[in-house]
Amino acid sequence: MIENNTVPVKINDKLSAEINGIVRKVIRLNERGIRIVLTDINNILNGLNKTK
Repeated sequence: MIENNTVPVKINDKLSAEINGIVRKVIRLNERGIRIVLTDINNILNGLNKTK
């Protein structure tokens, strides 16, 4: 979201699919106990779950 959370950011389908694939891979690695440098996946997931 941009402009004080009023306008959603739009990305094309190809980029969306690529980001989705990367995020799913990182989440799977985190679930297996493999930590990715400079990320707090659990905190990010908790924040996303609160917004649903």
